[in-house]
Parts: sequence; C-alpha cells; structure tokens
Amino acid sequence: MRLTQSAGALAVVVIALSACATPRSSQPGAADPSPTPTDNGISVLSAADIAHRAIQALDVGTSVHVKGFVSDEGESAMSFDVVKQDATDGRATLTAGGQTVEIIRVGDYDYAKASASFWASYGPGSVVSKAGAARAEGKYVKASHSGLKLATLSKFLDLPLVVKQELGEEHDLVKGGQQVINGVPTIALTAPDAGTIYIATVGPPDVIRVTSPGGGSDGIESFSGYLATVTVEVPPADQVIDIASL
Repeated sequence: MRLTQSAGALAVVVIALSACATPRSSQPGAADPSPTPTDNGISVLSAADIAHRAIQALDVGTSVHVKGFVSDEGESAMSFDVVKQDATDGRATLTAGGQTVEIIRVGDYDYAKASASFWASYGPGSVVSKAGAARAEGKYVKASHSGLKLATLSKFLDLPLVVKQELGEEHDLVKGGQQVINGVPTIALTAPDAGTIYIATVGPPDVIRVTSPGGGSDGIESFSGYLATVTVEVPPADQVIDIASL
C-alpha cells in the first residue's frame, strides 16, 4: 500500500533510464464466473476485519495484474505493468525517460532486458562494466533472485506481496467511504502517511486500487486479472547472458 516504499528503486531506475479492474469472478479464465457478483458484506466490518478478508483473498489468488505509476513528489514518473503467475513467478515492464526495462522471474532467477545505456548507469557503483553494458544490449541479463543484483528492478514484481504484508501490519487503518473503482464497488481503507487501499465490496474482497497519500499524486496501483490464465517462461538460452560475466 505504501507506494513511497518504491522511491529508492524509482530513483535508481529513472536515473538509468534517463541516461540513455473488475472482481475476479468476471476475469477471463476465472473459475465459475458469476454474471452478477453479490455484496460480500465487508462494508459493515471494522477496518481490521476488512484488511483480514483482503489478505485472505490475495492468498487465494493464483495470478494478478498490477498496473500504475510511481513518482518522487510528482517528479521523475515511472510507469509499471506487472503480471504475477503465482507467489514467485511473474513479468513486468518499467517505462521512464522514453526507455523500457523488461523483467521476468522464474523460480530462483530474475531476467532483465534493457538498453546498453541503461546498464551502463544501473546500480550503485555500476553493477556492470561499460564493456559489459554493450554486451548486454538486446539480451536478458540473468541473476539469482537471492543475489539481489537485480533487486532494484525485480522488487516491482513483489508489489502484491507488499500490499498483503502492509495490510497485516497496519494497525491504524481507518475505514472510509464507498466508491466505484474501474466499475467495481469498493470501500476505502486509509493509513496516515501511507495511502489508501480500495477493497471490492462485491464478489471476493479483492484489492482493486492502491493510491499514495494525497489522492495518488505520487503513485497509483490498479489490480485486476485475479485467477486469469498466465504463463511466464524463461527466455530462450541464446538471449540470456549471466550478470557475473558483465
């Protein structure tokens, strides 16, 4: 929920780049679709109970699509489009400064594809050399997820997990009003200095939108595609280069 947690990643990614929903029951591929989702009753619950129901719904989901943007006090905006296949695997596209980074995670490895100018500027102390950046052009750079060398990029794949964790950690959530978001009736939960999360009041209590403090001027995440069929695959071997060689 706290989009400002992505500020550090935003700064690194944007500098490098500049250098060069509906309820799940109506999603394609969802099981047993219902044409008229019914009220799920969460609007009469306490904020803590609503958060608990939303966490349970996120645990049930096998896939989710998260799309939005994050910025640093209105500057250096970066958009992201994330599709999670399950709790670990997923793919994402980050766009800023007219350039794009593609990220794939399968199992214990992350793969990132970007321009040579991006790699030349990526990471503190340059994760890759100048010569290595040129070799990475047009390739998927591979790194162990546990090694964290691509963590600044791959952390965007963890947005659903971050939302779930913060729903469980926030003890000062305040229940707000009801609002239709992307055609879905929702109820708002707000935490001081953290932002607002909107939970569906029909069908499963899915997270539908997350906004930064101030109404989303510094970031918005829109959630959809729960239980949709998603396939994430390892890039072809001839398109992969290990980050250790760069």
